[in-house]
Amino acid sequence: MVESEKKLEKQKHFWGPDYAVLARTMRYDRITPTHGEAYTQYLDYSRYRTLELVAEQIRLENVPGDVAEAGVNEGDFAFMLNLCFPERTLYLYDTFEGFDAGDIAVELGNAYSGEEWLKNKPFTPVREDKVQKTLGKMQHPERCIVRKGYFPDSATAEADCAFAFVSLDMDLYAPLRTGLEFFYQRLSPGGFIFLHDYN
Repeated sequence: MVESEKKLEKQKHFWGPDYAVLARTMRYDRITPTHGEAYTQYLDYSRYRTLELVAEQIRLENVPGDVAEAGVNEGDFAFMLNLCFPERTLYLYDTFEGFDAGDIAVELGNAYSGEEWLKNKPFTPVREDKVQKTLGKMQHPERCIVRKGYFPDSATAEADCAFAFVSLDMDLYAPLRTGLEFFYQRLSPGGFIFLHDYN
């Protein structure tokens, strides 16, 4: 028995067969930089590994629903969502115009973030062509639907959708709260919502 098989047998013994399946399907070590730059960075290692585990659990438990990300940036995490959920529709929401002035006012007015942080936070809007370039590298780009605009106004077409996984990466309190209010009631039992950069 080779070393990797011994490791899987040990995992079966301690954690059960489902977790051995998870270990075999992990993609992190097999990914290449051309797939998505952020995925190869140590900084997001835990987030991507957790995504893989959650995606496999959703698959094993047959959790119904689509996948969504609000706050797309340049699309690196969207790339991984597409890879981890190849048979599901992926909705991508972003203004592509930077932070909303009203959301910044809420942030400052309630001291949720300091002025120094907001001053140093890069607010340069992500160019849509950069996102489209990342989407072009996806294994299943036909499964992606980009919704440009202020959320949740940009999600009216998905009012009746159910979701198995949602990533909220909008950085500020007001849009994160709005995202939770919108998606939580549409989350399938057994589904997950990730909050990125919260607090």
